Amino acid sequence: PLYPVLDKVKDLHAYRYNFKEEPGTTSHIGVIAQELEQKSPEAVMQADGEYTVAYSKLSVVLIKAIQEQQAEIDRLEAELNELLAAQHP
Repeated sequence: PLYPVLDKVKDLHAYRYNFKEEPGTTSHIGVIAQELEQKSPEAVMQADGEYTVAYSKLSVVLIKAIQEQQAEIDRLEAELNELLAAQHP
């Protein structure tokens, strides 16, 4: 199983950027590989001093984060339902 990732994902920042080598081209969106490497190094590739994000691997991390959020939502809903049931027996 994949380790818990939600706390790591919450700290990621999404960016809109253009490549310096391609001025005037369409903007891109994504995360900065060097920032991601600190949280999920398995989702970053490095070659010849250049970093790239392995978005196929990052998507698995994001799926895990969604599952963790859903588990927390389910837990909170159950707790709320218990509290409401206790107020209105």
